[in-house]
Amino acid sequence: MCQNTMLLVSILSFIALGFCYFFSRFNPFAPFRIGLCILLLVVYYVTSVLFAHSYLYGVHSIIFFVILTIAVIIPSIGLIIFAFDVRYGLFCTDTSFSIVFAWFLSPLILFANLIMFFGKMWLSIN
Repeated sequence: MCQNTMLLVSILSFIALGFCYFFSRFNPFAPFRIGLCILLLVVYYVTSVLFAHSYLYGVHSIIFFVILTIAVIIPSIGLIIFAFDVRYGLFCTDTSFSIVFAWFLSPLILFANLIMFFGKMWLSIN
């Protein structure tokens, strides 16, 4: 897949994910919307990681893994902990903060990808 297409799919899937997540709470078809949210989240993460991998892994692999850990792995673990807590009540503390935590950290990889993309475009012009 072309890098420009991956970036576009990543941006559109993140926007669609936000709308899907917001409207899934007010709809009687919420299980379908939740499944759609999970699918869009997977598409967003996969395209973002592939885009960052194509730009960073060969040159700055440490930076790639730091971005991957902060923007993908930590929010995913938080969402999994929240899902298990809601379903099985595993933790005695309130884990609803993990949703907010995931929504704040998830766009970091998108912003990093946009900075890399526009930086490469700017360097190729000059």
